[in-house]
Amino acid sequence: MEVRAQNVDKDASSDRTGFASLSSEQIVQRMMRKNAERAEALRGFRGTRSYHLEYKGFPATAKLKWS
Repeated sequence: MEVRAQNVDKDASSDRTGFASLSSEQIVQRMMRKNAERAEALRGFRGTRSYHLEYKGFPATAKLKWS
């Protein structure tokens, strides 16, 4: 499978149109490399999610808080 994508990386070969022809394997390799780079950049960060849900309807009303 070949995908034509706009040329944003210098390591991709391009033709006169400014688009690069990438194989599915090249796309997956690039995605994995970028994911690893993001994971490394975020190594020192920590996040917390909290949720608040209110339901008003049949047959009852319910509230939920979760963090």
